[in-house]
Amino acid sequence: MGVVDRYLLQLFVKILAVCFVSLSGLFVVVHLFTNLDDFQNLADQTGGSFKLAMEFYGPRLLDLFDRTAPILVLLAAVSALALMQRKQELTAIEAAGIPRGRLFRTLILGSLAVLALTVVNREVWVPQYRHELTGTLQNWRGSTQTLTHFQKDHTTGIRISGQKLIYDQAQITEPVVQIPYDVSSDVPRILARSATFLEATDERPAGLMLEGIVEPTQADLLQSLDTGEGTLVFVPPNHLWLKPQEVFIRSTLSLDEFAYGQSNGEYAALGEMMEAIRRPAQWYSAGNRISLHARIVRPVIDLTLLLVALPLALLFSERNLFLAAAVCVGAVVAFQVAMLVSNSLGSLSLIKSSALAAWLPVIAFLPLTVFTLRLVNR
Repeated sequence: MGVVDRYLLQLFVKILAVCFVSLSGLFVVVHLFTNLDDFQNLADQTGGSFKLAMEFYGPRLLDLFDRTAPILVLLAAVSALALMQRKQELTAIEAAGIPRGRLFRTLILGSLAVLALTVVNREVWVPQYRHELTGTLQNWRGSTQTLTHFQKDHTTGIRISGQKLIYDQAQITEPVVQIPYDVSSDVPRILARSATFLEATDERPAGLMLEGIVEPTQADLLQSLDTGEGTLVFVPPNHLWLKPQEVFIRSTLSLDEFAYGQSNGEYAALGEMMEAIRRPAQWYSAGNRISLHARIVRPVIDLTLLLVALPLALLFSERNLFLAAAVCVGAVVAFQVAMLVSNSLGSLSLIKSSALAAWLPVIAFLPLTVFTLRLVNR
């Protein structure tokens, strides 16, 4: 790597870091002052403002980097060229016999390194902080969450709700479990004083342990309720590991899935999304299947955007730097509109294949990269 390459990469990294730090600071300041009272009350309960700020905003900055990295990379690359053009360094470089295509290759290598970092961030780091990202200052960690809707388990057909969810205890207060009509028309629902999420063991599957049955009475539950795939409702007369006034409900819903629903899948790793989509889950509908394919194709989309926008920026930077920046902005907008239209058509089933709906923007813009790369090699 030559002196010019190192100089350009250093300039690119500096601008990228300044852009991200500025954007992060703006995000934290706006969010913090919007929720200052809630933040201060929670800080008094959790051991200090600095600790809470690191736990709350740290994962959000990782998510912010994942969402903005492609645009920031383009902005840093164009700004690096603009600074070099302003100092007449591009003229000196070309006079030394170094073509602009060399600068393009250097910027592409730097951009690829940043995009590779975003993939690691998206698949490794962000999923580790899923709970922090789905929580809010009003509902943080052990805080009690008020339940206002039913969450449906599409595997078993049951619907679960309650008065409140205590996350750190994995417990629902005053739970209501609605039983599918085709399973039991005599017992349409079960009410209890509390319910706890339990993992699977050797003697029972994963599900909810209901304690303090309110409706129906224990005498009404003479036998367990079965489905074609096994027992759905376990009661004491048939299962000795249950105590009186306890009922166990088989469910595939995890605590995070029940608490956060669709937003829980948004921060899942690709492997988790592929595993979960194989079973009928509420937060992996037709639109979310497109999101799965969009996750796979996203690195390709980011690379295609770079290969389209950067050569145009190099070409127009000779004439007008503002025009070069406008071309890059236009390319970003065109990509975003294409992805939005394609995903919307897929969600409405106007495009039958979820994979095609996700890959269509790449198919549309990839031939353009042949034209833009030829511009650089002239």
